[in-house]
Amino acid sequence: MLSELRECGYRAELVNAADIELLGSRAVTGAIAIALDDRLNERWSELPNLPLVRLNAASSHRDNIYSVNSDGLSGMKLAVDFLIGHGHRRIAFLSEERFDRELVLPSGRYRGFCTAMRAAGVVEPEAFCYFSDRPRPVGRAWRDTGITAGICVGELHGAVAALQLYEEGIRIPEEFSLLSLEHPSVSENLIPPHTTLSQDFPELARRAVALLDNLIGHRAATDIMVPYRLVVRRSVRRLGQ
Repeated sequence: MLSELRECGYRAELVNAADIELLGSRAVTGAIAIALDDRLNERWSELPNLPLVRLNAASSHRDNIYSVNSDGLSGMKLAVDFLIGHGHRRIAFLSEERFDRELVLPSGRYRGFCTAMRAAGVVEPEAFCYFSDRPRPVGRAWRDTGITAGICVGELHGAVAALQLYEEGIRIPEEFSLLSLEHPSVSENLIPPHTTLSQDFPELARRAVALLDNLIGHRAATDIMVPYRLVVRRSVRRLGQ
């Protein structure tokens, strides 16, 4: 992010999200927020009309707040199609978020999962979705669901879910295929290394700086979605092999 800002001729100052009131006393032309604070939009609206670009968070155009998000709709289609192509039909959506929180995430990943599953001919994909307040069955009850694969959302959640399955005696990928979100330097070192959806962080940074530059220059601006990339490793098996 800092290198992208420098290339566009901007100087950057790091400010904690808890201290954004400091920006009111500085000669600042705009900001990019990587913080996921749900109250940031409300607090930002109390500042002078500074443009703000948020990463993976909601926008509020009336307050001059725009967003650049990883595209959960196309990302979930990529993941579901990959698993369907490996013979899986009963695929779980595993979220570390509460159900109500997952519904409003700007990436749209839950909606993307359900849409992709329906497009693949699965009638009621919601029956295979689990959240922190609607946890999945464990042990034998989990095996009895007939679910053969899962998409685990949340960068650290994949490692946590893999550990839980290991403690239940469920082997990856022999008994259950797991596709998670990429956590750099972690996902590739899990046993087995995880097949993942990876956020394109360089592109997120590039698009965020370009969007901020448009806002500062009073040019046309809109929220932006950046596609995920599929990284194939060894946590998904092809059924029948």
